[in-house]
Amino acid sequence: MNHKEVLETAEATLMDRAGLYGSEEILFERACTLYNVFTGQSLTPFEANAFMVCLKMARMRFDKRVADNYVDAINYLSFMAQFAGAEGTAPVSAASVKPKIPDFVPFTKEVEDEIKELAEKFKPVVGA
Repeated sequence: MNHKEVLETAEATLMDRAGLYGSEEILFERACTLYNVFTGQSLTPFEANAFMVCLKMARMRFDKRVADNYVDAINYLSFMAQFAGAEGTAPVSAASVKPKIPDFVPFTKEVEDEIKELAEKFKPVVGA
């Protein structure tokens, strides 16, 4: 699949799922309510979708060829943007946001070691 086909499939999947499950707002609110009752936590629809993006990324680590993971991750990201707006923090254009980090961040040995450790954890599994 090329990038356009992935996006087209993501849109088609959204339309298909909407017909099966109805409104994503209601679906994610219900799912979060059930989760919160079960765990005693306070997961929001935004956070639930963030978790699902992470799940799809974890699956990509084991087999990067499975198109479904990319399609679903795109859709979960789009839901995150939608729910961010519902929480009063709607995404805005990059040009309108001032960077939150300074222009220069000292690159310490500890930071370099942490980056290497994370890179090792998330490298693709060979032979998958």
